[in-house]
Amino acid sequence: MYKRQDSSLRALIALERELLRAGATHVKPGGVLVYSVCSFEPEEGAETVAGFLREHPEFEAEDAARWVPEAAVSYANLALPFAETEKTVVESD
Repeated sequence: MYKRQDSSLRALIALERELLRAGATHVKPGGVLVYSVCSFEPEEGAETVAGFLREHPEFEAEDAARWVPEAAVSYANLALPFAETEKTVVESD
């Protein structure tokens, strides 16, 4: 089993947050931003999405099943109810 060190995890989290922010700049009004990770660490999934949504109120979270194939949606799929806006972020792994 592979186990990351705390410093490695912190570096990955910083990179993932930057990638999410950068991706958001390319979403057209009414578009969708899908954030997907292959990790069970909440810092890389749910916490990253929550932080992004705090910084970007123009986005909202929706159920990932609406945007990606059902087979790609796992237990970590988050559906956070927010009012509809012009942009959406979806988190799935």
